[in-house]
Amino acid sequence: MLDHLLALGVHPSNLQIVGDSAGGNLILQLISNLLHPFDPSIKTHTPLKSPIRGVYLMSPWVHIHSDDAAYSTNRDSDIIAPSFVLAFGEAIKDDVSNSQRPYFQPSSAPSSWFDDIHTAVDRILLTAGDVEMFRDDITHFSRVLAKGKAHFRYVVQEHGIHDDPFYDFLFSETPPVEELGTLTPLIIDWLESGFNLVDSDT
Repeated sequence: MLDHLLALGVHPSNLQIVGDSAGGNLILQLISNLLHPFDPSIKTHTPLKSPIRGVYLMSPWVHIHSDDAAYSTNRDSDIIAPSFVLAFGEAIKDDVSNSQRPYFQPSSAPSSWFDDIHTAVDRILLTAGDVEMFRDDITHFSRVLAKGKAHFRYVVQEHGIHDDPFYDFLFSETPPVEELGTLTPLIIDWLESGFNLVDSDT
């Protein structure tokens, strides 16, 4: 998808990529392949003229783990069950070698894996819910991203659950502002501040 947009002439500075949960994991897989091309046949054929403008990771799945203890925090307050996460994790890990693990489990990547992330992404927003099951894993991973030179921000929503901002719009497409969670307006402002169209010829 990224290569298709670049080939069409879309400037990377005009791109902002958003993903939640497993979608956030896929974005981190994309970044890992931009920084550490795993297979030359699947790398982008159109080079990045500049870093991608922004990446927003909502409650990303960063730790694919077979140990139930990894999901013990907030297991009784979140909306997803450890058994559900572990089952999917086991399916993903089938036939994956240790050398490939950083590509799908960013929490297990070497400490310097994302040090050059600024060459691929200019701005990164990472969020988690205070009472979600992934909170501790995301918080630990935030320290890894914070080491890079990209403009990085990590926000934990008080009393927030997994993918909490989605539930602001569960019953209405236009909920009253006073009923929105604290993350929703922050996300909107962050994305809006990233839109500063760059000419595709520059």
